[in-house]
Amino acid sequence: MLQRALLREDASVIGLASADPDDLALHATVTASSSLTDFGVGTMLERLPLTADAGLVLPVDPELTGLELLVDAERDTELVVELHDPELGQNYVPRRLVDSVTVPVAAGSKQWVVTGLRWTPESARNAFVVVRANEDLALYSTDGPAPGVLALTRIPLDPRAESPQPLREWTDRGLLRRGFRFRAGETAAYAPPRPWTATPARTPVRTCGSPSPSRRAREPGWSWSGRSRSRSAGSMSSPMTTSTRT
Repeated sequence: MLQRALLREDASVIGLASADPDDLALHATVTASSSLTDFGVGTMLERLPLTADAGLVLPVDPELTGLELLVDAERDTELVVELHDPELGQNYVPRRLVDSVTVPVAAGSKQWVVTGLRWTPESARNAFVVVRANEDLALYSTDGPAPGVLALTRIPLDPRAESPQPLREWTDRGLLRRGFRFRAGETAAYAPPRPWTATPARTPVRTCGSPSPSRRAREPGWSWSGRSRSRSAGSMSSPMTTSTRT
């Protein structure tokens, strides 16, 4: 009953499916003129030397395949990329190492590097991709973030003053809500099953990094998106969740 009450009040109970018979969202129909299926961040903006570890938090549903990064290489070198499972839905830090790859990169500019990382988690969730620092390499920033994607850099704390704290080390300071230029193939994270397919509808579950389902619509004409509501029946957007817990 407590969990149901929290969901009714739009509390962030991540990963908890709504089973409230009074929740009209369970029986609602949502339409859109289009949906995002090609997973990537668009317009290139600025060259960013890879002098610190870079991080990408990506929603994975049902799998992550074909991750590519746009890089410059001053000379022939190697790109080290790790894939971590944050495990807890509210986590935005790397927690469990799933895979690590080392990819040779030839000297050159603006080249797409295929990482070869693949991951099919048991359920829809975030992946935390770590690109290890290499002074011979540079990534590219974009003019804005992709929905549900976080771009971070790692700034280690002074070990003489504090013990390691991933929550404080991984930060978006300096990026100003920009992302890293990447491509990651198709994803269902932004596209719920279409009514004209045989795919059964899924129970709304709030997963970090992907668009939040509408919680409820108790009054005619009202729609809910995250913690805000509007009279418009038009598009609904989900603010990027930024709370982190280890």
